[in-house]
Amino acid sequence: MTIAENTPATEKVTSSVTLVTPDTAERWLSKNHNNRNVKRAVVNAYARDMASGRWQITGEAIKFDCHGTLIDGQHRLHAVVASNTPVTMFVIRGLAGEAKAVMDTGAKRTAADALTFSGTKRASTVAAAARIGMAVECGRVRDRAFSASNSEVVDWVDMNPDIVEAAEIAGKYARSTDCKPAMVAYTFMMLARIDYEDALAFWAAASEKIGLRDGDPVIAMTNRFAESRRNRSPLGNDALLSLIYRAWNYRRSGRQWKVAKVKSPGDGDGIIPIPEPR
Repeated sequence: MTIAENTPATEKVTSSVTLVTPDTAERWLSKNHNNRNVKRAVVNAYARDMASGRWQITGEAIKFDCHGTLIDGQHRLHAVVASNTPVTMFVIRGLAGEAKAVMDTGAKRTAADALTFSGTKRASTVAAAARIGMAVECGRVRDRAFSASNSEVVDWVDMNPDIVEAAEIAGKYARSTDCKPAMVAYTFMMLARIDYEDALAFWAAASEKIGLRDGDPVIAMTNRFAESRRNRSPLGNDALLSLIYRAWNYRRSGRQWKVAKVKSPGDGDGIIPIPEPR
């Protein structure tokens, strides 16, 4: 169909709804010139959505200029190839070549936006905690380039609804612990599944630091968090999980812990392994 416009510049702009097969995607990608570098993590996230049936048709289109050059949609097309899955998409042809310079300059919708639309409170914390949980589950918590699609995040939250309450707890305690809210939320959820009251007492103690005895593991843990903040050297999720779960296990077993180390000198200065919380 032709888009009706009054200006001559858009008289030849057309749009259609097309089933894009892997072969079609490869052919269109051969017309991709001087585009952005491909972000493989984005392609992989899109491909997982396509292969699992989570991908949805939206108003976002594959776009070609008036010379037939692909100017928008390369990540989606690479994902069609990677997933080996035909996907229905809008396709627009005949745009001015200059249009590429102003594409994708608006605010991109995030997983937090998607959760907000469904009424989830503290959606930013919930979404960030979900990404931590997904990285843990697929063994990529040490991978700082780990990426998940918005659909994957929403599905994870649906399967772990207790993360919403955990985000509320994090909103109460995180700031005064010097630990990021998403990590407090995720670990509270996991620890509460073991013992809800102990998990609440653990993070309350980390926040309030009232009546703690010398050697309480919570003191060692929060001191290490504060040191990281003062030195402006953020700890990775693997280091945070290692510290939190070690402090939890020590506290539950009645052991003292005075200095919380992150790296193991005997293991090439690698992060001390993340234990199973008990």
